[in-house]
Amino acid sequence: MTLDDPVNTSTPNRNQLGNRLGDRLHDEPDRRPSSQLRRGSDRRRQHHTALTLVAIGALVFSGCSGSDGGDRRASDTKSKSTVDRKAALASIADDVIVPGLEELSTQTGKLLPALEAHCAGPTPESLTTAQSAWDAAADAWAATAAFRFGPGAKLRSAAGISYPINATKIEKLFAPGGDFATTTPTPELVADMGADKRGLGAIEYLLFAPSDAEAMGIDDGGEQCAFAVAAAQDVDTNAKALAQAWTTGSSELDHPGPFSEQFRVPGSKSMYGNQQEAIDDAINAMSSALQGVGDMILGEATGKTSGEPDPAGADPGHAQRRLGDAKASLSSVMRVFGNGDERLSGVVAAQSSKADNDAGASFMAAMEKAQAELDRVPKPIAMLTPEAASSGPLAEAFKHVNDARVVLRTEVASQLGVTIGFSDADGDG
Repeated sequence: MTLDDPVNTSTPNRNQLGNRLGDRLHDEPDRRPSSQLRRGSDRRRQHHTALTLVAIGALVFSGCSGSDGGDRRASDTKSKSTVDRKAALASIADDVIVPGLEELSTQTGKLLPALEAHCAGPTPESLTTAQSAWDAAADAWAATAAFRFGPGAKLRSAAGISYPINATKIEKLFAPGGDFATTTPTPELVADMGADKRGLGAIEYLLFAPSDAEAMGIDDGGEQCAFAVAAAQDVDTNAKALAQAWTTGSSELDHPGPFSEQFRVPGSKSMYGNQQEAIDDAINAMSSALQGVGDMILGEATGKTSGEPDPAGADPGHAQRRLGDAKASLSSVMRVFGNGDERLSGVVAAQSSKADNDAGASFMAAMEKAQAELDRVPKPIAMLTPEAASSGPLAEAFKHVNDARVVLRTEVASQLGVTIGFSDADGDG
């Protein structure tokens, strides 16, 4: 039998079992003496009468509990589930998303002065400081991978903070006839540009340019340095707008109130009509984050989704930090889901106890295995050989991430009543 073969999962009822047993007894003739048969018959009648009384009592009891105690238990379970979901949404907003976005805002705020200081007087030390500030901002952005829904989607925050760049387009900005060949870059000009020419990716392209690069880089200041500063200010503006939308609200949204309140308490003043819609958004964002790690980083590096192992293609950019992005993204998914009785994990655990299927534990086990394998991968992914990338810890991490995503989209989604939509991971940066 294979996994695709139909399996009869029906369980025979008591009558069916009794009939089968009766058929067997009827088919086998009793060869005992007649005196033993009469005594046995009397004992069977007494035993049958006793069993009948027990059965009637059980039916009466079950009928009573089904109309009274059973309803009370169902009501208690439903009430507990509602409370759990409300607490889960509140914890996701207050303990995970808002602190994560505030950290992002803090780090993008530190990147701007670090670049300004370097451009004012470039030194090897100021370059190292600026690079460290960029890395911290990039790490904080990767750590928001599981909650880029709501304001993140409506404000198109990814386009302003981090989006896959087109290096050729960036180089043309400073070539003869380019936008900044003779014009000094400003945050306003940068904000009006395409997403593939700005953001953290564009800053990375200049800030980490190889020292032997002929045309690009900001070691000596100049227009490229001014562009990096303007891009950093644009990134910081977008990061702060996203954090503000969750904490105090945004006039750019259809429902301008604090989004943390809209997420926590769905209703007429929220973009969510009920708690289920909010949970749907959270689970779909988690799935999208896992797809980004599994398909766009690990799958491409190992060749599991791209056909041929391409570690360099999976780790583009001069900073070569895709391994850090993967780790931070997985951590963000785990924080939103929670562990044990917290956040969505607690809600799933309550449902799992009824379904005899601990989907939450299975999901977290796969996530922890993926993180453990990524900890074994040497930095950076781009420096791995195709052979090393296609086997070993990177390939194992891909397997566990894929396992976790399957459990999330099937078992967890089923127990939470979630509708899984099409992923919008592609292009989120």
